[in-house]
Amino acid sequence: MSATETQDKQWRGHLQRSFMAHLSLLVALLVYVVVTDALSGLWAMFYQKPPAVIGVTFIDKVPNMPKKVQALPTKPIAQPQKSSQAEVVKKIKMPEMPQQSSQKLAPKKTKPAQV
Repeated sequence: MSATETQDKQWRGHLQRSFMAHLSLLVALLVYVVVTDALSGLWAMFYQKPPAVIGVTFIDKVPNMPKKVQALPTKPIAQPQKSSQAEVVKKIKMPEMPQQSSQKLAPKKTKPAQV
């Protein structure tokens, strides 16, 4: 046997062992996922409380309902009185703001900095 043939056999053996190691890790991960999923399903079936039902129940007749308590008399709300005179609405004239867009400003010329 030559040196290259022995190296090829060594590499093939190494690749086979590496492939088997990776394959076994993937199978172990798959088994772990399946087992944990099954256990969580069993846990939910036996130990988890059922979800709370939130809703409204309408009841037509309620037995032994207490009699209605009579409300205390209250004063009626005073209605705004209408004035006999017509109200005059005063309009306030707002001062006009100068429009800057209509005024074109010339760029300021600055002196160059002296060093």
